[in-house]
Amino acid sequence: MVFQLFVCFHLLCNITSFAKECKIGYIGSNCSSPCRYPSYGKGCQFECSNCSKEMCDARFGCLIPDESIDKDNTTLSEDSIQLIYVTIGLISSGFFIIFTSVACMFLIRGRSARHERSRY
Repeated sequence: MVFQLFVCFHLLCNITSFAKECKIGYIGSNCSSPCRYPSYGKGCQFECSNCSKEMCDARFGCLIPDESIDKDNTTLSEDSIQLIYVTIGLISSGFFIIFTSVACMFLIRGRSARHERSRY
């Protein structure tokens, strides 16, 4: 799909076209045409040079006959997403604990230094 943007500045206009990026393995103005053999991949820029038309996938290229690939399952599983959230939470908590500890050390040192100065 192509979008055109009209840019006008002091009565001078330029037309700039922006091409919508298609999903991997598809091309065309509305991104509905799969790559034609032997092409595959993003923008159909790669070639299936080592396999037949039947074994060339428009998105992934040459497929191994015995390989059981779930081509439609390209999203992360719910367990993977939960693991990512837990990992991010643990790392964030660790940084918070370190930051709080360092801040407390500086506060305690500052108070003890003022207390020492006030004695004399």
